[in-house]
Amino acid sequence: MGFRHAVNQPPAFAPDVEWRYKNSDPLTLGKIVRETVEARGENYLTFPQRHLFDKIGARNYVLETDAYGNFIMTGYDFGSGRDWARFGLLHLWDGVFEGERVLPEGWVDFITTPAPADDRQGYGGLWWLNRGGAMSRAPEDAYWAAGYMGQRTMVIPSRDMVIVRLGPSPSGFGQYFNNFVGEVLDAVSEQGAVSGEQEAGPSSALSPRCCGLYQ
Repeated sequence: MGFRHAVNQPPAFAPDVEWRYKNSDPLTLGKIVRETVEARGENYLTFPQRHLFDKIGARNYVLETDAYGNFIMTGYDFGSGRDWARFGLLHLWDGVFEGERVLPEGWVDFITTPAPADDRQGYGGLWWLNRGGAMSRAPEDAYWAAGYMGQRTMVIPSRDMVIVRLGPSPSGFGQYFNNFVGEVLDAVSEQGAVSGEQEAGPSSALSPRCCGLYQ
């Protein structure tokens, strides 16, 4: 059932004319992923670990499946703070991790391009965007993966930074996270000024700034 239900619903709108946040969209992609992986003769359930997580040194991810063995994808994806930081760094480095290309070239450009029908420019390829200024204290180029009750992995290319925040938090979390990100950015800027930090060079495994808040 799972994927089949998502792909067999009649279209409500023509493509690129209406933007709505719907779980059926990633489930549709999930069906394509499973069919593609299995058509190559590979094991679907071990594919994420072998082709993504192992390559970035992430050892604690658990992706739950539904009753039909399909990755749920719209939730129930568990990882440690360090794992999510590695996932963020992979995107900060344009899909390359420690010299090895893990994600296709052009992937980050795709996910950070606003959806055609999203007038707010707040959503791209399954990632939330700050192109429309939804977060006033974050740079315009910030983008983030958003989890249940305020869990976030934010990538800020202009600041060479990844911020991981694990929750949970109740509703009304948006302004809190906006302030938290602003305070982190201010603190890092102040620290750099005090220490006489030199202008940042090319990213390396040690240069990006990763911050985490656990509460």
